Formats: sequence, structure tokens, C-alpha cells
Amino acid sequence: MSRHGGVRAEEGRHRGAVSMATGALSGGRDALVSEMANDVVAQQSAGIGRVERLRAPR
Repeated sequence: MSRHGGVRAEEGRHRGAVSMATGALSGGRDALVSEMANDVVAQQSAGIGRVERLRAPR
């Protein structure tokens, strides 16, 4: 797998985690689940930013 292929796969995993966490937030019934989902969104969004910087032309 090329470097960029691995980076794209990593980005997909981050985006998938954000999607699942966002889905959990839409239920909004359990405060602990909401707190964890917000943490996942924040952490994985930061990961997406790192991946995007890796893919940026230098």
C-alpha cells in the first residue's frame, strides 16, 4: 500500500468514528454517552486535520 493509500484509509476510519459518534449524539438520552460521543468527535476531527495536512502538497 502506498503512503497516500494508508493515509486515505486512516482518514476513512476517522470519518467513520465521527459519523458513529454523531449518530449517538442524535439520540441524546444518556449524558455519559453524549459526553463520550463529543470526545470522539473532537479527537477524531483532530485526526482528520492531521491526515489532511499529511496529504497537502509540500
